[in-house]
Formats: sequence, structure tokens, C-alpha cells
Amino acid sequence: MSGIRIFWFPKKKLSQYTQPLAKKPRFEKKSLMEIKLPDTIEACHEMIRELLAIIAALENRVSKLERRLGQNNGNSHLPPSSDGFKKKPDLVGKQHKRWGQEGHKGNTLKMVEQPDRVVVLKVEGCSGCGQQEDLL
Repeated sequence: MSGIRIFWFPKKKLSQYTQPLAKKPRFEKKSLMEIKLPDTIEACHEMIRELLAIIAALENRVSKLERRLGQNNGNSHLPPSSDGFKKKPDLVGKQHKRWGQEGHKGNTLKMVEQPDRVVVLKVEGCSGCGQQEDLL
């Protein structure tokens, strides 16, 4: 039984485990030697039922808190000032495609065999560090 930990809460009202965090009592972790386990199978079943009810109530509470955590002024009645300082994602990117509609063939400037003129641009030096052309 070295890998199993059992935490047993005394019989209390289920509403105690569903109260807001400020009113929530803190339970102390107890060693296995301090926990008194039920003697009969019926008492074990009762303990399991109580623990399952507590787990269900806590899961419900966690889901409500997660739902509240995901709210902002876009999906609730809250004003924009309540959103905090988290930067909103840019619309340009994954949500916005830059190219045209599906199936539309675009018009691109094609490269020609014989251009009218050719302009050769030479780098005289780096504008950032001033390094000369022969060192580039």
C-alpha cells in the first residue's frame, strides 16, 4: 500500500465543498496511519458514495471557474476595461488569408526573355555597420 494515498474527509454537508474559495476550509494532509478506515463493507460503500459526491461537486465547481476564466468583453457582459492588459491576437495571420477566392487564377507579372533594360545595382557598403563592398 505504499503507492496508494487515501484522504478521507469527515462527514459534512456537501455544500461545504462547493462554497467560494474565500470561505473554503483548508484540509490538512494526513498520513496513512492517522486515517481511520471503515470496518465494514457497507461503511466503505458509504464512504465511496460521499467521496464521489464530493468529487462531482468539485468537478462542477472547476468547470464553472474555468468558464469564468475564459470570459472577456467579447463573450460576456463585461466592459473592455475588465479584460486586463493581455494583448489580443492580431487578425492578420491564421484567421485571415491574403490571397483571392478558391478557383480564381491570379494575374502575376511574368518574366520575359528579352527585357527592355537591365539595371545593375552595386552595394557600396553596409548602411548599418559601414563595412565596405570588398569585405562583403
